[in-house]
Amino acid sequence: DQEMGPHPKPGVATLRTWDHIIANRYKIMYAPADDTCTLCTYGPCDLTGNKKGACGIDQAGACGKIVLIACLMGCCAHAAHGRHLYHWCMDKFGDMKFDMGDEILVDSPLYQTIMGSKPKTFKDFNEGLYYLEEEVVQLLAATHTGQEGAYIDCEAKALNAGMLDLLGMEICDMLQIVAYDMPRGAADAPLIEIGMGTMDQNKGVLIAYGHNLAAGAEAMIYAENNNLWDKVDIGGVCCTAHDLNRIGLGTGELKVPKGIGTKPKVAGAMGWWRKMIRSGVMDCVMVDEQCVFCDVLGDAEKRKIPVLSLIHI
Repeated sequence: DQEMGPHPKPGVATLRTWDHIIANRYKIMYAPADDTCTLCTYGPCDLTGNKKGACGIDQAGACGKIVLIACLMGCCAHAAHGRHLYHWCMDKFGDMKFDMGDEILVDSPLYQTIMGSKPKTFKDFNEGLYYLEEEVVQLLAATHTGQEGAYIDCEAKALNAGMLDLLGMEICDMLQIVAYDMPRGAADAPLIEIGMGTMDQNKGVLIAYGHNLAAGAEAMIYAENNNLWDKVDIGGVCCTAHDLNRIGLGTGELKVPKGIGTKPKVAGAMGWWRKMIRSGVMDCVMVDEQCVFCDVLGDAEKRKIPVLSLIHI
């Protein structure tokens, strides 16, 4: 245990002075796509030159607000994933001990730095998620009409959103590492072949496409428990691909089949998706909550490929 730092669970204004120092040291440059603001129904407003919008905002302020909104998109996506994963793991595995093994010196660096506490079990992560969700709401409220017009304060809030995003990402990975017994600080991690060519076309091919490993993991566990690996090949696309290949390869508490992560394939990246589905490499696709193109269903319908939507698993 370490001495408590000066700012556990910082709020929107807690680190504002430091944020301004950074923003003044590294000058901010905007290159807007156009000179109008369309963020509210008072607009569109012409912000060319020294003009201001109906709410009083100038071009720099509008650009800063767009930056903050963009940062919040990513932050909210990871926070939502963390909340889904927390509920799923608690329901499926129960309140497990948070154990990152002997190879990790600081087992939750971002959580401990930001929250000022050290998680001992899964339930402890609920505090971090509550904090994250409350702060995100405060930041998003600042993007409403007339709430924040100073570009430098939008940038300060964007830095805060980035900090929260990192916290959310770490919570997600710590939950799944422990729940699905993934490697912890392993120096001998195996190399994995990547690409559509790794999928065995003599078997039924299931593609798990997205960001949340829970759905793909259930398919893998079902195949393992029913001795179906000689009949089915499971591949992942985007983040899910990496996570499926880590399941059951750790040294912690085992609640999933040992070594099961060696059996799925890394079929490709998100940017390869259209090539993959149009190549006919898959027999079924399973999508979850993120990293998925909007026209998956349309592309699959044209080729009569079944789509399973498991966003809220």
